[in-house]
Amino acid sequence: MMGDLSGKMKIEWNSYSDSNSSHDNQDSVLINKEKKVCAIADGVTSGVKGKEASQIAVHSIDLYTGPEKLNQLFEYAHEKVSKLAIYPYYSATTLVIGAIQKQILYIASVGDSSAFLKRGNKIQLLTESDRLGIASLSSAIGTNIKEIHRNEIKLQENDAILFCTDGVTDNLNESELASLMDTHSSRNVVTVALNKKIKRDDISAIFAYVSYA
Repeated sequence: MMGDLSGKMKIEWNSYSDSNSSHDNQDSVLINKEKKVCAIADGVTSGVKGKEASQIAVHSIDLYTGPEKLNQLFEYAHEKVSKLAIYPYYSATTLVIGAIQKQILYIASVGDSSAFLKRGNKIQLLTESDRLGIASLSSAIGTNIKEIHRNEIKLQENDAILFCTDGVTDNLNESELASLMDTHSSRNVVTVALNKKIKRDDISAIFAYVSYA
């Protein structure tokens, strides 16, 4: 059954965002089901205009035309977000974009937001982290992009993909994530992470589930 079934692939999407921090939610999520592309971003709260920065970043996918152009979306977002800065303060955000084309999932990321693949009983981290220490980033949209991390993987039936901000990964371990990914619900992931209260933060997730009609 695992031949070329790209024409029959069905992607089910959902997203959810909440916060138990003392500030307004600085995360943003966006799904374009028609283009099979999504984005999640976490505005840096130590800077200025974090929510605006994350909104600009996720809306870069409005310009999406194909996976070969993903890096250009990051460059566009970087230029726009950098203009939000008010000297001597900066404006910055993380960004993960996931795009599906012909059974291939293409991932691009900057910062410490993440993407995971759950296939069968195994969970796999698809992104690299730019976190330094507890709360700083070596690379971010709006300040300094050292590298746009790229990854791609051929999808299979029943694959579950989770995109999330660090509010999820700081509150849930890999075993908890693996169990929650079986529910195919971003709301479940965010709610459980909120209730853990290990780290108060903005907590956001996007789910994509692969099936064949």
